[in-house]
Amino acid sequence: AQGADVAMSSRIIDQESPFRFVALDQAGRRVGFATRARELYGQPLKPGQQTIEVFVEPEARGAGIGSALLTAIEQAARKDGASSLVCSTAPEEQDALAYMLRRGYTVHHEMLDGKLDLTRFDPSVWRPTIVDAEAVGYRFTTLLQGQDDPGLLQNLYELDRTCSEDIPEWSGVMPSFEEYAASLRACDSEAIIIAWCGDNLIGYMVTEPDGHTAMLGVLREYRGKQIALILKVLTAAWAKRKGLKELATNNNAASEAIIALNRKLGYVMRFGRTHLIKH
Repeated sequence: AQGADVAMSSRIIDQESPFRFVALDQAGRRVGFATRARELYGQPLKPGQQTIEVFVEPEARGAGIGSALLTAIEQAARKDGASSLVCSTAPEEQDALAYMLRRGYTVHHEMLDGKLDLTRFDPSVWRPTIVDAEAVGYRFTTLLQGQDDPGLLQNLYELDRTCSEDIPEWSGVMPSFEEYAASLRACDSEAIIIAWCGDNLIGYMVTEPDGHTAMLGVLREYRGKQIALILKVLTAAWAKRKGLKELATNNNAASEAIIALNRKLGYVMRFGRTHLIKH
């Protein structure tokens, strides 16, 4: 690559992605790297998929280093049994997007990023909607209120699996129950809002400490009944109590219903990352 050597790094990233290639210039300085893994942003991929990332320092671009790194990481992934490769680009990375398209990748889906300004959001406006829902038998609790139920986490795990089936980009792979339970325990228990119909779980929303939505799901038969809206409003009320200034979310651009709901509540939606795949 015109003066750069592509070499295996001596540092292993983790057990799931044992290969990391680096590009070194003639002085031995690192000018780029490529990694691969079997998950994307902490979420498992479909069996046979691996995610790749390639980065070249701006001053070293245009010398073929990126191509050398990409070829090396692709070959390593294929040798490791990868049947397809996935990657993503940010909205400002149009050159990278065009490059990956030239290398045989195709757009799989696009994401929208949403932000809700909590300094301008008043949860009390939606109080009548919550009252109406409670009047017909729905109720809303937090994980904190349900910690005396030994089966609650297992039931939430199964609810998550069911609701995830309707996420367009879902891999179909669930983390283990132990990993799932640990992720919930890492959140504020009051930021895990649960919707019930009688004694049945019908939906819930999990928000990370920084205000980012980790999961929002409602069973199909209860959609269109304002349940998701109420979960978001109750989450916003929690966030304001905690002093957060905004809530953040990411949605598949094809998920028209949730995007419309976000906008109804005042979220500002913008184009996010573009996800690509190569078979």
